[in-house]
Amino acid sequence: MSGIPKGMQDDRLQTSKCLNFLWEVPMRGTIIFSTVALVLPALAQAEPMAYSLDTSHSRVFFTVSHQGYTMMRGMFRDFDGALMYDEDDLSASSVSMTIDAASIDMFHDGLNNHLRNDDFFGVETHPTLTFESTSVEDLGDSQLRIDGNLTILGQTHPVTLD
Repeated sequence: MSGIPKGMQDDRLQTSKCLNFLWEVPMRGTIIFSTVALVLPALAQAEPMAYSLDTSHSRVFFTVSHQGYTMMRGMFRDFDGALMYDEDDLSASSVSMTIDAASIDMFHDGLNNHLRNDDFFGVETHPTLTFESTSVEDLGDSQLRIDGNLTILGQTHPVTLD
């Protein structure tokens, strides 16, 4: 199995999860972060297992409304994350993620530079965006609900990831 770190390789069962982070930015639209290919092996373990995000096989995408007329897509290229997973006691599970705000990429250099300034992400003052889970709940059918805090521009807001 290529792309899966040693210790996470298990032919019995693997579940890919997509985390959707939703944060409302006043007068700037909704930013949706999608972390693709976060591998959450659902292994029968007696103890919590710690995993690191495989950044070579993951992406953080977002979509934002442009003046209410169109949706623009972009991504953050530099990020890291970790998962503590306890199948027997999900309350002992946690997710954390840090994104380098300066790594924003809207596929247009001029727009990228504009988004890095103080009008938007203010990367010199607020270099990172972070997510820290506060609870993990089993929704059944291999689905989880993760509640946590998303911090952007030094402001922390509660979010729910389904």
